[in-house]
Amino acid sequence: MQALLRGERGSDVLRISPSWTRWGYWLLLVTAAAGLTGSALGRVDESISGAAIVEAQAEVLALFPLGSAVRAGLPLRLEANGATVSTTIFRVDSDGRSHGPPVLAAHARLPPDAPHFAPGTLGRAEVKLRSQPLLTLLAPAFGRLLGSHGD
Repeated sequence: MQALLRGERGSDVLRISPSWTRWGYWLLLVTAAAGLTGSALGRVDESISGAAIVEAQAEVLALFPLGSAVRAGLPLRLEANGATVSTTIFRVDSDGRSHGPPVLAAHARLPPDAPHFAPGTLGRAEVKLRSQPLLTLLAPAFGRLLGSHGD
């Protein structure tokens, strides 16, 4: 830098080995292709979890924040007593309690092959609300172009 300020012209253009640049170029292309493929094929799930209690007659009551997108027909995963059980929500009610935060009450029946849970067993419920390609999250224009709204 000082040589340039003094007006000396003894500098030369930066020279890079052609074999190294060819190798680096192909590595860059392969990395970009792998990233684009992964973002196109990868999916991101949006889920919500809440408290759950097993009620009599093998029914599960799960509580979620009011205003969440939980609805009948969505899959519900119950984790209780070290076991995990998958089932489907059949009814959702809004809880009109006068105390505490307002919640959505989701009801699901345990499948016949589920482990036995005593009534009153507490657990954690998780509901997958939707799933969408990673690419539509990284670049929303792709989602609009493809008409993807998640599923």
